[in-house]
Amino acid sequence: MIKKKILLNVFAMLFVAVIINFSVGCGNESVDNAKVAEKSVLATKSAQKFRHNDDMFTENSRIISRGSEMFDTGNYDGAIDMFDEISALELNNVTEYNLRGKYFIRLGKYFAETVKHEKAVESFNLAIQNFDSALKIDSEDAESYINRGAAYDWIGKHETAIESYTAAIEIDSENETAYIARGEAYNILQKDDLAMEDFKKAVELNPQNFETYIARSNDYLA
Repeated sequence: MIKKKILLNVFAMLFVAVIINFSVGCGNESVDNAKVAEKSVLATKSAQKFRHNDDMFTENSRIISRGSEMFDTGNYDGAIDMFDEISALELNNVTEYNLRGKYFIRLGKYFAETVKHEKAVESFNLAIQNFDSALKIDSEDAESYINRGAAYDWIGKHETAIESYTAAIEIDSENETAYIARGEAYNILQKDDLAMEDFKKAVELNPQNFETYIARSNDYLA
């Protein structure tokens, strides 16, 4: 009954978010200039980061991406065959380490789904090592913290995952993904109040993304 009430609260929260969003769009159009300026600065920094990432898309990145794309096409044998080549690459920047870390996560998920537990854990630990390397280069990279948190979640270290998600939020307090991921980790640990706070914050940051939050709220009924 308690879990069902939580789900109802999520739906109510979503409904309020819709009303508020609609009212803002149709009502008073005055905007806080300070907030506009702040968002403009953030947008500029974000654009600069994307340009930086484009520059970082090196041959190493292309090789790693090719391995990851094989998972998308169902060519699991091909993706696994690239393990040695991808592992041997000498990486140079945050983008490359994050790409390789995410490749190892994909590999770990595949091994977990095929009940190859030891290989799965090995792959997730390799992913964590890559995200650690990325953070040694740039300790303020929120994406690296989120990715590392996901890898820790996969090996059941949810408290450690929460630490990574929290670090990402401290760097970027409007990172919707970090709040959702941390909320899910809290949910697994049955810390329902903390999970709900994070899901609520994620809804506030992106009221339009209703399906995501409804799906997350269903976790409480599991």
